[in-house]
Amino acid sequence: MTSLTDAITKQNQRIFDICLSSSNLSENELDDALILAVKQKSTECVGKLLKAGADKRCPKQQPPETCPVKLAFDKCLCDIIKLFIISGYDNSHVKLYLSQYRDMEGYAELSRWQYHSHDVMSLRSMCRLWIRHYLGNMFYHNLLTLPVPDRIRQYLLMKELDEV
Repeated sequence: MTSLTDAITKQNQRIFDICLSSSNLSENELDDALILAVKQKSTECVGKLLKAGADKRCPKQQPPETCPVKLAFDKCLCDIIKLFIISGYDNSHVKLYLSQYRDMEGYAELSRWQYHSHDVMSLRSMCRLWIRHYLGNMFYHNLLTLPVPDRIRQYLLMKELDEV
């Protein structure tokens, strides 16, 4: 257990923020923390981890029970599912998981979200994903060194996740 996952388990937001701002986090640590945050039903932690670059996509060799999106659907966590949809999760998987969704109240709302997310990704969105991937593990540090206006920096930081 890392200090990041320990902070999620103990629901200590201050320690979580400190650990997340560390520039030496590996991709595996972020991915493990994302799975744990979903299990703990921590919408705030999931949003921050997605912004930090945690991978919400599930490799084919990975068992389905360790997929953070599948866990969110299994636990009927509507707000967390919206975060995954907004941050660009694979629509075919969302459609599959939505067909097995148990909460009928949330089904209609999530269907609308999935429908709108099914639109073709704009060039702007693709550029954001590419830049975030290119900046890598030290995303926050590297973003501060980019000579771009604050508005673009806010877009790259996925500030719209704060509004969900």
